[in-house]
Amino acid sequence: MHNRALLFVILAIHSDSRAQEQFAITDIGSLDPTADFTVPTNMNNRGVVIGASYVYNGGDPISAFVWSHGIMQAVTEPAGARIAHARAINDVGQIAGDATTFDGITTPYRWAGDAHEVIGYCEQGERRGREG
Repeated sequence: MHNRALLFVILAIHSDSRAQEQFAITDIGSLDPTADFTVPTNMNNRGVVIGASYVYNGGDPISAFVWSHGIMQAVTEPAGARIAHARAINDVGQIAGDATTFDGITTPYRWAGDAHEVIGYCEQGERRGREG
């Protein structure tokens, strides 16, 4: 069974100096129809959502995604990456996350559109991402 991600959006509406909360549940779908599950990890003030889709059949590919206005797209992964996580997004759409290569090296990245750049390196032996 494939799980779809649901996003809970909380909007505060001010009326007569009292705040009322409204909640909306949005099915943002999945990056891949064969994904085992999709996890939204962050949302900016413009409603752009980031996260990761997990597919465990035949390995553990994890692909980062960005969702905006009903459309989910994969974040361009660095060459050699088998796992990519999108962890934070700012209001101009820059995404901070990390990617892990097949030999287990995890590197922090910043994505802006289709371009990505290394923003630092993990200490030797440091593990990030899914333990397994």
